[in-house]
Amino acid sequence: MSDKFEGKVVLVAGGTGGLGRAVSLAFLEEGAKVVATYRKQEEFDALKGRA
Repeated sequence: MSDKFEGKVVLVAGGTGGLGRAVSLAFLEEGAKVVATYRKQEEFDALKGRA
């Protein structure tokens, strides 16, 4: 994990599916706190488990 975005908060619209999921995970790996919007609870639960 990098600390490039340590202490930063990012908002990812559509952050649980497809490209948005990849972006959310990339920011998490870089140390950011991620706020993701979503439409399907099960997609959010799957992403939340990776954080």
